[in-house]
Amino acid sequence: MNVETRPRVRRAVVVAPAEESAKRVVGMTALERLLKSARRAGIERVLVVPPGGGAQGATLAAGDPALGDVTWAAAAGEERQRTVETWFEAGEPVLVLDAGSWLSIDFLKELANGPAAQVPVLVTATARAGAEDAGAQRVRVNGTRVEGLGGAPGVEALVTPGAALVPAEDVASLGFLLRSPADAHPLELLARGGRMEHRPAGKAPWRSLRGEGACARAETALLHSLIKDSDGFMARNFDRYISLTLSRRLVSTPLTPNAITLLATAIGIGSALAFAGGSYASTVLGGLLFVVSTIIDGCDGEVARLRMVDSKAGYYFDMIADNVVYVSIFIGITLGLGRLHPTVNYLLPCLVLITGLLINGLVFWIGILRRDIKDLPPVLAGFERIANGDFSYIVLAFALSGHMEWFLWGAAVGTHVFWMTLTLLLVLEAWAARGPGSAANCGP
Repeated sequence: MNVETRPRVRRAVVVAPAEESAKRVVGMTALERLLKSARRAGIERVLVVPPGGGAQGATLAAGDPALGDVTWAAAAGEERQRTVETWFEAGEPVLVLDAGSWLSIDFLKELANGPAAQVPVLVTATARAGAEDAGAQRVRVNGTRVEGLGGAPGVEALVTPGAALVPAEDVASLGFLLRSPADAHPLELLARGGRMEHRPAGKAPWRSLRGEGACARAETALLHSLIKDSDGFMARNFDRYISLTLSRRLVSTPLTPNAITLLATAIGIGSALAFAGGSYASTVLGGLLFVVSTIIDGCDGEVARLRMVDSKAGYYFDMIADNVVYVSIFIGITLGLGRLHPTVNYLLPCLVLITGLLINGLVFWIGILRRDIKDLPPVLAGFERIANGDFSYIVLAFALSGHMEWFLWGAAVGTHVFWMTLTLLLVLEAWAARGPGSAANCGP
């Protein structure tokens, strides 16, 4: 059973530079995307402050549940002082984030749930050569200590979008710095105190929005983060590049993820009708339409995650729609083969295949779908990858070969071998989890 736990850090200060926070990253302003990402990462309360007395970079709808509990500080004056002073009354650790960057939800979760800090910590990534980090803040370090931000990179320069963890003991100092706006970035002011340390990150789960071409690089990184580890070879190296290109444009349209699911389902049923035609040309057309349906089907989840409206209900709706397409295609293939070979009865392998598909779905849901892919043993994770593999391309290959009967019989047997093997592995895993000697503990 999955038990949700609250993150260790539940509050964040978001510094919102006027120019960068208003930039759009895949259909959403940088500030809005950061606030919604922080909410998804478990941050419950956010204080948005414009640095240097500048204007707020974006106006967002008040009370939007996707943003959470957001307090907007004034640019300057007594109102800003009162807002900041009230917000910092609770002595809890605080994250400091910069809306002039894109930060992934996974990275924000790591920050919120990471190890506690005794002094302010600036999370940094090693600078890369070229224009990748043009415009990003530069961090000067000496050993584990941050000496300052800004200026020439130097030999030991690191790059950061301004993500920092401030322990409860230093929150009052941070609040004091934010009451009166200064030209310097709040993180730079903290660094000047001489107590800030840096913590290197293994990967660079962010992109700065400062500098020429920065937004395009941030969008590319965001889209690339949607590629799943469980994707098959063709899905990872072909389908995703097409679906992500489409999703990048669909995210700004009125189409909902469920509407995209229905579109993919309609194309899939069209594929089944083509298979039922019985001719070589209609069978190949069915295979091509099935591939198109699979690519479009990838867009619904991508758009949902880009808009940050993905849900369990949407996931299950997509899964049901996928199975409707599969059953339709199997029936279409059976009808097409019946027309092509009227003396052969293909009803038996079709029924065996559909039965195996239903049992597979049940076993897969019980053993894998209800668990986090990250928690699965390597063998079970491999089964998850097989299930999300390049099925449509296998069907297309058989369609091109002109031997769909081979596919029908092979899939009929293969689905049952799959669920039986998966069931055996799940039983062995459950048995091993009981530990040695567990049977002996069952006695009186």
